[in-house]
Amino acid sequence: IEGLSLTKTVSPVGPCTHPYAAPEQLINAKRSIDFRTDQFTLGIVLAQLLTGGVHPFDPAELGGESIVMNILTVDWRPSPQLFASHPTACVVLARMLSKPMHQRYRKPDDLRKVLLALETE
Repeated sequence: IEGLSLTKTVSPVGPCTHPYAAPEQLINAKRSIDFRTDQFTLGIVLAQLLTGGVHPFDPAELGGESIVMNILTVDWRPSPQLFASHPTACVVLARMLSKPMHQRYRKPDDLRKVLLALETE
């Protein structure tokens, strides 16, 4: 969709809830924002559900100065406990939480199929 941007061109960060934003939102790469951006956010929420509410980029777990800085700088890896209890889900989450967009699921239907397959495990 072409048209005027809803956000200020000079804004350093795109519209988002910062602890749930994808890296491309945090650096305001407007032309890069697409379905895969939402997928990153969904990955954060799913990871929190699997870990009893712990944010996957929580500085208490990973170190670092803040959740936002960890989203921008740390590659998420599941904890050994999470991996042991949900190995396939961890593989899916790692892909959803990939910093490079090209490593995330390319289409919504691809992600939907993978998530539905998790339901049968």
